[in-house]
Amino acid sequence: MSSQSKDLKKKRKYFAFFTLTILTSIILCSVFTYTRNSLWKDQITFWLDVISKNPNDTKIHNNLGQAYLKQSNLEKASYHFKESLRLSPRFSHPMINLGIISITQKKYNDALYYFDMAITNNARNPIAYYNRGIAYQNTGNYDNALNDYTNAIKLKANYIHPYYNMAIVYLKTGKPLEAIERLEELIKIIPKNTQALSLLATAHAEASDYPKAIEVFEKVLDIEPSNKSAKKNIETLRSKM
Repeated sequence: MSSQSKDLKKKRKYFAFFTLTILTSIILCSVFTYTRNSLWKDQITFWLDVISKNPNDTKIHNNLGQAYLKQSNLEKASYHFKESLRLSPRFSHPMINLGIISITQKKYNDALYYFDMAITNNARNPIAYYNRGIAYQNTGNYDNALNDYTNAIKLKANYIHPYYNMAIVYLKTGKPLEAIERLEELIKIIPKNTQALSLLATAHAEASDYPKAIEVFEKVLDIEPSNKSAKKNIETLRSKM
């Protein structure tokens, strides 16, 4: 085991830093919306009515699938996404949504299949790259995950989720300086986001820059004075200096 790996294990033993969680892929591909009014109890009621009048409309099937997905009815959501895809085999939105369902079910190979299909049909959709990155990240294929997150950002510069997940990958692979770079870019977009700031503080701690880590955790407390995790981490860091 390298000395760098031993150092990282030692740090993780002492610090209860912000949990490195992969952002879930609840970014659905919506095509268009209708104005809702008081006649519709919910989106499912609305889209069921619309689809009864337009049973072969691929976009309506996709939107109905999204309504079911938001209510965690994966079976019905999957049915309507597949109907949308059957009606329009090159329509990338249901492909992405089927991939999202597969990630929810931890069927990562299925997810990769759908995201590959979506990118083949529309290589300009950042959501497809981001979600495929999540699938790669969950299977430990970090290089491909980083490539997809990078492509998502190239297509949409202010897309916050890929920055965050890139930082997680870098921390998991023992590259805190690269994580810091990505997080500093992210915080320029969302300067008061305590989740991003907490992860940045964690990255500084992993890089053994304890004073900077404390400084960033204190920024978290400025925004959220009751943040117990930030307080605890500051105490832990000070005890190690």
